[in-house]
Amino acid sequence: MKVITVAGIVERLKVTGSLARKAIRYLEDEGHISRVVKHHNQHIYTRNTQAEADGEGEGAAEEN
Repeated sequence: MKVITVAGIVERLKVTGSLARKAIRYLEDEGHISRVVKHHNQHIYTRNTQAEADGEGEGAAEEN
């Protein structure tokens, strides 16, 4: 699992914190990432895999 945080984006892309938060919010709304932990002002996200985005989780494989 790769962790996505505001601090990580700020460090890697050299952008401001407000821009990183807006980018994360946009990606979450689009379904590209999902929140793992929310604690006060620290939010931790991970990317969605293609199977999760399509709704084909472990349960779909068992039904067939």
